[in-house]
Amino acid sequence: MEKEKLPIIYLSYFGTAPPYYYGIRYQYVAGKGSLEWPPPSDKVPADAARKILAISVYNLQDVSRPNDPLFRWLWVRQPVAKIGYSIFIYDLTDDREGLMKTGRNLRQSGDDLDAAIGESRVAAS
Repeated sequence: MEKEKLPIIYLSYFGTAPPYYYGIRYQYVAGKGSLEWPPPSDKVPADAARKILAISVYNLQDVSRPNDPLFRWLWVRQPVAKIGYSIFIYDLTDDREGLMKTGRNLRQSGDDLDAAIGESRVAAS
């Protein structure tokens, strides 16, 4: 995040280490895993220059939700980076469909779609 100058990201994390411990500022995206509870109230601003989703491979593969997949739509996209073998990074900045689907996942975690991804701005473009 430092190298890419990302102040905040979307995060769907499966693990036990609290992301804040590593200095990761994030907006929680529904998934499976031991995350800080309650998740932080931080939001990716609608006008963020870049909208990045970091996702644990466990969540990406929908292992715990085979009948109700949340992230299968990412399977046809190429990650822009991989952190080790467990975290895939997707740039959703210019991906209207990806932002809409991330918004669906945000709703499942109780977040406000308009505030989180700027749906009204995306729909207007």
